[in-house]
Amino acid sequence: LVPKLHLKAHKEACQLFYSLDLTPHCGRTDGGGCERVWQEMNQFANSTREMGHGSRQDAMDDHFGDWNIRKQHGM
Repeated sequence: LVPKLHLKAHKEACQLFYSLDLTPHCGRTDGGGCERVWQEMNQFANSTREMGHGSRQDAMDDHFGDWNIRKQHGM
């Protein structure tokens, strides 16, 4: 499936086959939710760049846990 933002850059046959609007049981989505996480993570990466592996993993676990809590509270 192709996110809606990128769909128009594809050929018409590709648009018909990979459109989120035409996919059964897909629901209403723009398909870009996973990209929004990385926008915030790019800013977070600078603060973990020089950490050791374990510390960096702990920091990422904390950050993604906070991300999930904020999503739940927004529902």
